[in-house]
Amino acid sequence: MLSTTLFENLADMGGVHISKMAFDEYKRINEIKNEIGLPGLNQTTQDQVFFISFGQAWCSKMPYPTYLELQMRQDPHAQERFRVVSSLKHATDFAKAFKV
Repeated sequence: MLSTTLFENLADMGGVHISKMAFDEYKRINEIKNEIGLPGLNQTTQDQVFFISFGQAWCSKMPYPTYLELQMRQDPHAQERFRVVSSLKHATDFAKAFKV
């Protein structure tokens, strides 16, 4: 499956990187401090919320059992959860935000 999704995986990684750069630039231009990101979660930073929202955007439920089989045969993209995991495990900004 890797060979059929490789270019899409690379595009996802690039998209996360570029969008994080844009987010950082927006904070810099608008002089926004990296303070609390989610009300009620006092230890969550804005950078962490950025990556949480990336993952949440890919949350999905398979509509029917054969969907996965159909997706693997016809879709050049990896499954949603793998798109998130593979993109973020290579993101140094993610590791820095979550101190991993």
